[in-house]
Amino acid sequence: VEKLEYRAPFDFETLLAYYKSHQILSVEEIDETSYSRVFKTGRSLVRLKVTHLPKATQLQVELDSAAELPQKSRNEIKARVSKMFDLALDPQTIQKSFSRSPHLKALYKKYPGIRIPTSWDPFEAMITTVLGQLVSMEQAGRLVHQLVVAYGEKVKNPVSGDSVYLFPTAKVLAEAGLEEVRTTGARRKTILNLARAVTSGEIKLDLDQDPVSFKAKLLDQPGIGPWSAEYITLRALGNPDSFPGTDLILKRALEAFPELSLDDVKPFRSYAALYLWREHAKTLSKVKSKASAKSPKAKS
Repeated sequence: VEKLEYRAPFDFETLLAYYKSHQILSVEEIDETSYSRVFKTGRSLVRLKVTHLPKATQLQVELDSAAELPQKSRNEIKARVSKMFDLALDPQTIQKSFSRSPHLKALYKKYPGIRIPTSWDPFEAMITTVLGQLVSMEQAGRLVHQLVVAYGEKVKNPVSGDSVYLFPTAKVLAEAGLEEVRTTGARRKTILNLARAVTSGEIKLDLDQDPVSFKAKLLDQPGIGPWSAEYITLRALGNPDSFPGTDLILKRALEAFPELSLDDVKPFRSYAALYLWREHAKTLSKVKSKASAKSPKAKS
């Protein structure tokens, strides 16, 4: 068992709710108090479980494997969990960044401790984002599950013994026909192109890479527009300054609060997006606006 510290305030419940609403079925297990999944590190199959210890301002990370994990692997896993739950953030930097915007300042007071929900694996973020383009979250979940069951590796959970899946690798998807995934031909082609770009090294998945270059590489791929590039950069890299400005909810929020200047919150525009989604996803999605009807649906 490992313990990872954070600076309060920390909204674990909103993070968990986000992962639950975007859950990769048969890969992730998420309930009211924990996040868990099975993955491979080297040749070892590991079951990860993350729970919150609010009184200690820590996350508890349980790692179960048939073989003893080397310290290097444990450190890498802790770093991934820390990134996934945005534990390195000092919330005061966001509070200070929002101070020049009355609306964001009020939202920070209303929802203290919101963090960036970074994906466990950057490649997962890329592929699930493509399958979620212009469909409901429920339909996106079904499409991702079809992909996982058809092309993922079936393994046994080291703790429960239940059958679960590993998310398909870029190498597998680069050679797949994707006939089992009931999405459009264009999106199948985008997935294949992304998988091949990752396999060839054209697109790298390092978390510490330059997000601007990463976005440019994504935009070079057919089927990846500005919204997808920004959203993938936010979720794959945990980039603090991604703002999917063509998103319908965000466009309407900026229209409703014209005094809100995104320049004032640089380099933390990702948090502005998260707070605006948190506050306005349900209300502004139903309001008529000058925003284009072709704008992508919010993925909040």
